[in-house]
Amino acid sequence: MNIVLFTKMFFGLFAIMNPIAAIPLFLSTTENQSSTEKLKVTFIASIAVFIILSIIAVSGKSILDFFGITLPAFMVAGGVIIFLIAYSMMHTKSSTDSSKKPYTNPALVPIAIPMLIGAGSISKVIVFSSKASALPEYIAIFSAIISASLSVFIILAISDNLAKLFGKVGMNTITKIMAILLTAIAAEMILEGIKNFFSPE
Repeated sequence: MNIVLFTKMFFGLFAIMNPIAAIPLFLSTTENQSSTEKLKVTFIASIAVFIILSIIAVSGKSILDFFGITLPAFMVAGGVIIFLIAYSMMHTKSSTDSSKKPYTNPALVPIAIPMLIGAGSISKVIVFSSKASALPEYIAIFSAIISASLSVFIILAISDNLAKLFGKVGMNTITKIMAILLTAIAAEMILEGIKNFFSPE
């Protein structure tokens, strides 16, 4: 296995996906779910990250070309979705009554997509996979994807303990602050998408 390629791709993916930043979103969307349901969401989200990134590594560029989807368009769409999520986090009041919110599984949307897997991680995988030409390089790429998916599982799995540590008021405060940061991230994605659309590299 190409250790250098593995290291560069893993840390690049981890930095771009930033699962730590996804914790407030995870806690907000799974607020009224049991520990078992949260673990299920965590597991599905990490598996989704692995499967989607693996598919992208194999045929990502071909899929985007086939559907006529550009990365700038993906950035704008992802930014809009994240903005709507941030708006919901900022204005939705917390409730401990689970009967007021039916069980839903947010593992795929919005946690896996677009919070973890966005234009940045997609482009990262496409660039690295398109340059691979030997078996050790492909092994390094898929090992990095597996490691990144495992890091998502571990971080999200302990996020509930962080909520217990800081308490409900503390986590509500953190959620509101992160909603503002998510709004900034959304704005950055939209602006970068528009910029790349009119000035492609």
